[in-house]
Amino acid sequence: MYDFMVDGICYDILTPQDYDFISYTDQVCGVKYYTDYYVNGNFYKGSIIIPSTVQWEGVTYEVKTIEYGAFRYCTELTEIEIPNSVKVIGGRAFYETNISAINIPESVEIIDEWCFEDCSQLTEIHLTQNLTSIKSSALSGSAWWEQQEDGLIYLDNVLLGYKGESLDLDNLEVKDGTYIIADYAFSYCNFDKINLPKSMKYIGESTFYDASFASINLENTQVVTIGGYAFQSNDELTTVKFPSTLKSIGKQAFYNNTNLKSVFMNDGLFEIGEECFWYCTNLSIFNIPETVMHIGKDAFRYTYWLTEAKKTEDVIYKDDCLLYYTGINDPTHTLIVKEGTRVLIDNEPGSNDIEVLLLPNTLKTIGEEAFIGGKFTSLDIPESVEYIGAEAFESCLNLVSVQLPPNITEINDRTFCYCDALREITIPNSVTVIGKQAFTGCKVLENVTIGARVGYIGAEAFSISKLATINAYPITPPMCEWNVFKNVDKSTCKLNVPKGYLYEYATAPIWEDFLLINANLEVISGVDNIENDCYHAKVIAKDGSIQILDEDEAFMVFNVSGQCIYAGRNKTVVVPCTGIYLVRLADRVEKIYVKK
Repeated sequence: MYDFMVDGICYDILTPQDYDFISYTDQVCGVKYYTDYYVNGNFYKGSIIIPSTVQWEGVTYEVKTIEYGAFRYCTELTEIEIPNSVKVIGGRAFYETNISAINIPESVEIIDEWCFEDCSQLTEIHLTQNLTSIKSSALSGSAWWEQQEDGLIYLDNVLLGYKGESLDLDNLEVKDGTYIIADYAFSYCNFDKINLPKSMKYIGESTFYDASFASINLENTQVVTIGGYAFQSNDELTTVKFPSTLKSIGKQAFYNNTNLKSVFMNDGLFEIGEECFWYCTNLSIFNIPETVMHIGKDAFRYTYWLTEAKKTEDVIYKDDCLLYYTGINDPTHTLIVKEGTRVLIDNEPGSNDIEVLLLPNTLKTIGEEAFIGGKFTSLDIPESVEYIGAEAFESCLNLVSVQLPPNITEINDRTFCYCDALREITIPNSVTVIGKQAFTGCKVLENVTIGARVGYIGAEAFSISKLATINAYPITPPMCEWNVFKNVDKSTCKLNVPKGYLYEYATAPIWEDFLLINANLEVISGVDNIENDCYHAKVIAKDGSIQILDEDEAFMVFNVSGQCIYAGRNKTVVVPCTGIYLVRLADRVEKIYVKK
């Protein structure tokens, strides 16, 4: 079902659990199907213009997605206008509609599988140069697809794949100007060699899955991302050299490349996906650049290099990354991570025997499941840490206290769940999202402090029966899944909120269920590096806008999440929605409430 309907179009409210690359500073939504797929044909008809923003119950939502199957089976839909706010067009979004032409706006980054499948009238479509991902099946069965001759199929500067029963090519030569190869485009194909143009930027998910070729010239391209499973199960490739532009390698991208011996990674690479080089049984030469911040679980498992290292070492480093630790032979069960280590990613059976854990001040990233089941009682996470992965400290049954670093922006799913001895936790003001089940099952957790920037809390994040006090510092009550506080006794648990914001919490979904709400906390702006001087800046709120009086200098307007929404000299600034704003003029700051 959809969350709300405005002007005959159905919408779902989106949360950070839906898409991790969409900004959730303001409220966002996606176009949704009506009731179910099979009655859609009786609903959306004729010509439809999707707005870029929509208002519902006094809140303005920006339309960011067209969800899976949104217009599926709407055979009487003939025209659609997509706003320049949409980032994702979901799978089967226009399946079996009768639209004849469509322009994809520049904002769109992803077009999913079978999006325009069997659109029998669709003959004209134009793509944006900002696409980062498109499925090879996006136009399958459409009139446009049927008009193409057998062979390689291009749409604008996108290589969708090929048409015909098979592709008989010795070498795959991708034409100049192409910047994307679609997901699944050449899975199970065999070539001797693949030549990519310098213009190439995105290699999609499973693009060359289970394909065989001995050579590919990645280093001469401008590739930014390599999708998950992109080169999985290639049994001929022996050497890979990445271009200087590469930022991210997806999950299992080179999984089971059994003859891959050497990989040369580039400075500027940021992320190596989960199981990326799993079962590359001949991989012995590779480097991890200093720019890498995220290495997924099991990224190098069953490589020749790791297999050899495990014969002599319990704690295994590569460059400045701790990749594996297989158990601590020290009778004190102490793990001292060496100084200079930036990234810590994984463990194996035996690591949960750690009773004392010492982390260096150089550490930036703690990977998912890194210390799951550890036996330490206290944890000092260095202030240098910027990311902690999902389940990193799950089931650390003896953990009584932990100090979270001030620069993390998210508490990931299940990070501290089932930490039976944890009694209190303070979420720093840098955090904007608390993931699902983050603290569920913490049997004796009594006191929780939620930082000023938290805007979303996932399902069962605080499913804690003994929770007695919540100090919630956000002045806008965070969006919550319905069962965030499952098992909490809301008739006895005290909810403390910022002064002056009792009404907001007492009327907000989920928060309104607490019976003991006290507005006794000092307001924290949530804006870093701005002192609330409140000098003599002459600022007033009027007619849904902020107006500056008797000032000639440039100024900036921030929302409470710290996002700058205006910078300049215009004396009147219309704000997007009702709320608290901060106006900065030189070294002075004025906090003001504006009602739309």
